[in-house]
Amino acid sequence: LEQDVLIVENLPLVGYLVSEMIRRVPAHVQRDELAAAGSLALVQAARAFNPELGVPFSRYAAMRVRGAIVDELRGMDWASRGARHRARQLTETAERLTAALGRTPSRDELAEALGVDVADVDATRSDAERRVLSIDAEGAGAAESLTAAGFGPEERALIDERLRYLGAGVVELPERLRH
Repeated sequence: LEQDVLIVENLPLVGYLVSEMIRRVPAHVQRDELAAAGSLALVQAARAFNPELGVPFSRYAAMRVRGAIVDELRGMDWASRGARHRARQLTETAERLTAALGRTPSRDELAEALGVDVADVDATRSDAERRVLSIDAEGAGAAESLTAAGFGPEERALIDERLRYLGAGVVELPERLRH
């Protein structure tokens, strides 16, 4: 069947688009889920393709697959578009103020620059830092991170030791590399 040929020939396109997208998303996003959404979109594109329109199938399929991947990412995202927009605004404003002031801006300075209350700045930061963990995710350690309230004595000792080694290593670096 002609549809099957289109699908088989363009299957690498799904892998390419997933690889392109996976680099720009958080680590908890599963590649397989994006690939499944992209593959389904490729099949649907092959069924709906009309060669008489003069558009190459690969271009048509790329648009459909990319759209399906973005839709899948939106479905996974806990945050609304508004929350993402506010977080992006906060980040851009903080970067702009950091460049202008030569230091990290305070919460009050950020609030003034954005025209909001300090509580709104804190809420936006909190929203931006929130993550949804999957307890079933392989290797994620999500269940352990949900139950751990802090570092125990053993973990704290190991962290302190690593920090001492790191500090000693930095001291040994040439001046220009220390910064």
